[in-house]
Amino acid sequence: MTTSLYEPDWHRIAREASAAGIVPASGDQPRIGLICIDMQESFCRPLPDRPRSEQLYVDGAEGDVQRTAQWIYRHAERLTRIIVTLDTHSTFQIFSPFWWIDPAGRFAEPFTVITPDDVRAGRWRPNPAVAGPYVEWSLYYVERLAAGGKMALTLWPVHCLLGAAGHSLHPALNEAIL
Repeated sequence: MTTSLYEPDWHRIAREASAAGIVPASGDQPRIGLICIDMQESFCRPLPDRPRSEQLYVDGAEGDVQRTAQWIYRHAERLTRIIVTLDTHSTFQIFSPFWWIDPAGRFAEPFTVITPDDVRAGRWRPNPAVAGPYVEWSLYYVERLAAGGKMALTLWPVHCLLGAAGHSLHPALNEAIL
């Protein structure tokens, strides 16, 4: 599968900002900040070749990104700083479907809920090829979630992998911020 790599045209953006009269933010009064939380490809753009059950795409997120980018363009001269957060994961974490296997050795499905009773009864067990030295810790983790009154462990589709395209900011937002 081939995908196109998004890389902003830095020089064009700098020329446009200069032509628009945007000056350095160091002298801003008042100082105004914007925080954009996890507006990444994994959440903001659906993968057409994958079932919805294997994604964490948020319905309507692309429209939110476009509206946010337009807001930034309208108010760029007043913004002192824009901060973005990035949800960041590696492939094999305890909430990954690949961490858990059933008695037949099949991976769990995304959105499966794992309880301490499931682990004790053998309905789900840590995959030793993935969990490695954390097999015993896995039950402890699930028990601690339950004891703390938090929701049971939910397995998420693979998303926002560091170094993968889904970890990137949505291109429209990235350009607006630049």
